[in-house]
Amino acid sequence: MSILAIAVTVVIAVLLSRIPTCQSISAMRLSVRKNSQIEFVYMLLTGLFFVTLGALLLAIVPSDGACITSVWLLNVGYTLVLVPILVRVSAIIKVIQAGKKFRRVNVDKKILVITSIGISAIAAVFCGLWTGLDPMKVQEEVSIDDEAKNDLGETVTS
Repeated sequence: MSILAIAVTVVIAVLLSRIPTCQSISAMRLSVRKNSQIEFVYMLLTGLFFVTLGALLLAIVPSDGACITSVWLLNVGYTLVLVPILVRVSAIIKVIQAGKKFRRVNVDKKILVITSIGISAIAAVFCGLWTGLDPMKVQEEVSIDDEAKNDLGETVTS
């Protein structure tokens, strides 16, 4: 894959991931948007952007830096996507369970955000320990099989 194609893909990914962010900021004046905890939307968009960059790094020529960076971006990105959703779902379950007992529950947005960021930081620390203790190295395997022939009977290497 050429460098130009990667650059164009990165630019498109940045633009597509920032369009919803800009729309959210411009519509923040509405009361519905103010109460929708926009910080979680930002975490989701940032996580999806990290996953996009990590996937792009998997498409380039393998190197030690690209392997390590792609693992970091994918792990932290998916954590930034999934953890805020799970934290909010657990808060909703807490409210529903309290409602069954006719009790009032206060859900503090700051605690939810801190919990999400804390768990994502744990994922980053895990990646750091993993990289420090056992860094990835590029390994390529090339094999030629008798069964690996195309329609013309030519041997195909993989």
